Amino acid sequence: MGTRVIESHNDVRGFLTASVILTLISIFLFADRLSGGDVETGAELFYLLPGISFAVAYFVTYKKSYYLVKSNNTNAVEFLYNRPSKQQLGDFVNHVRFKRKEHLMELYGQLNFNLSYELQYNNLTWLLENDVLTKAEYDEKVILLNKSMPITTPIKGFEFGIN
Repeated sequence: MGTRVIESHNDVRGFLTASVILTLISIFLFADRLSGGDVETGAELFYLLPGISFAVAYFVTYKKSYYLVKSNNTNAVEFLYNRPSKQQLGDFVNHVRFKRKEHLMELYGQLNFNLSYELQYNNLTWLLENDVLTKAEYDEKVILLNKSMPITTPIKGFEFGIN
């Protein structure tokens, strides 16, 4: 399950465009008839009815969604935005995030001195990269790990020290 939230508005703009154009033609024909122009009987309805149909099609196909995605936008979980309500959806998503963090911290966030230093360090780094730990929590856990266990294998990367 992802940690980023993306809002999406999905619709078919062609329906809206066609509806506006046909409605404007119908209004123009009606105004032309009222000003004495030569417009056939029912011409306004000929353009207005499809215009209304396209407007209805637009509103039926319109969908506002809320996605929980991973950092690389894969495995998205889609929620309809206002069903049952925006507040209930927000509460549910926050509950899912809290339970996810709680579960992953229980599995990978506890320091276990029966495991190697490198494995625990990699677990903490993975938790940071997946937005389970904040940077401050991560630094605190790494300091505790460094104090509790000597480094048995070198960690690849840059290290700043006194030369």
